[in-house]
Amino acid sequence: MEKPPTLGVFGSSRSLLLNLPEFPVLVSHYKLPAANLISPLPDLCSPGHKGTPRQPDEMFEPIKYLAPGTVQWVLTPLAIPDRILDIRIALFNAAPIVSRLYSSRKADNLFVSIKPHMEYDRELVFPVSKDDLLVWLELQLQFSSSFTYPEPWQELSAVQLAFLLALCDAYKTVFIRSFLPRVDEPDPVTVTLADILEAQEAALKSADRRWITTAVREFLGLMIHIGGRSGVNLPVIGVDFAQAEIARYMKAGHLRPVPEKADGHYELGSGMSLMAGTLFNWISILSLHDLQIVGGEASAPAGVEELLLFITTGSSIWLLASDGLLEAKGDLSPVRFGLRSLQNIDSLDVANEFLQPIPEVNIPDGFYLPPQKAQPRLPQVCPRCSTPVQPGTLYCTHCGMKLPADQEEAVGQPAAALQTCPKCGTPVQPGYAFCTHCGMKLLEKG
Repeated sequence: MEKPPTLGVFGSSRSLLLNLPEFPVLVSHYKLPAANLISPLPDLCSPGHKGTPRQPDEMFEPIKYLAPGTVQWVLTPLAIPDRILDIRIALFNAAPIVSRLYSSRKADNLFVSIKPHMEYDRELVFPVSKDDLLVWLELQLQFSSSFTYPEPWQELSAVQLAFLLALCDAYKTVFIRSFLPRVDEPDPVTVTLADILEAQEAALKSADRRWITTAVREFLGLMIHIGGRSGVNLPVIGVDFAQAEIARYMKAGHLRPVPEKADGHYELGSGMSLMAGTLFNWISILSLHDLQIVGGEASAPAGVEELLLFITTGSSIWLLASDGLLEAKGDLSPVRFGLRSLQNIDSLDVANEFLQPIPEVNIPDGFYLPPQKAQPRLPQVCPRCSTPVQPGTLYCTHCGMKLPADQEEAVGQPAAALQTCPKCGTPVQPGYAFCTHCGMKLLEKG
């Protein structure tokens, strides 16, 4: 597919609002390529979606003045993506708002954004460039006053990160409790091993995102690998590990025992207390989760996966950065995290580097083709009324029009590998017990 010379007519992104039954119409109207291994189109075009699509003139009104070839070009990442970028943002104690972006080297690394919509099922925004994303990120991070705090450790394992977050949650809880009694002279705010484990337990049992542990766990648990949702989560810290971490923090001066209290009470060092205090006053969490295909075979691609998680506190931006997530497979133990306190401009520099596509990769051409295994085709549509119809259907179930014998040629939809009836040769979906054309009982595997 060659880049259309009219791409410059955009100047800004377009927004297209669609219900799920209308995605097959989009695919056929603009003759998008056949879906590859990680394309969202097979799910978006599932025949199980109920409803009647609007007429194309109404559906595509926001982009009616654009050349069909230009629209086909900028929507190509939906069909043959080689990169998926998940963006999630949550204001304090609010559920994350999700947007997923697809890009393809076959379309100049431009993104197409898919996100839920209040009135329609989905909103498509396209084309989205890296510069568009950087401007959006700057707006989301503008609440920071660009002041940095010292962080206790700049590199953490997953379980070490879980301990740090639980320590901050414990400090927050003890600090708030210190306001309850009336005292002449306030005691130092101290935490114990029991406080840390109790804070972890409360965060695990509660959906209250005011626990920083709960908020971070939720963002990590929503990540997607090539094969689907990863389900990864922070490890649970035990007594022995927590004791070892307390000793490590004491040795570095981040925790110190309080002689006036019983053994096992620790006061946070100045840098540590600043970090804990700012973290539990976070304003928003912004996550960028990136999966890029970099090689491999067509049916078994190799990928690189990274995560940036910004925690905007109002006084500083805390950054969690990680790679190697493809190896997590439900367990973050082998993953290392980098922790930084950054100013606003530094955060944008990190994000800019993060959003750059990995250069000089060798993706096999077969990756951009439909999977080799037999899979259901994307539903075709009636040329007259745009109602989705199953392969092999003779008449439209909505308007009654007799459908062309070769629907692939009629609607521009590439054929997929389907089974056929041994009696009449009609294509049938895998798993059908009877032919939809002649009624013949098919083999058990047919």
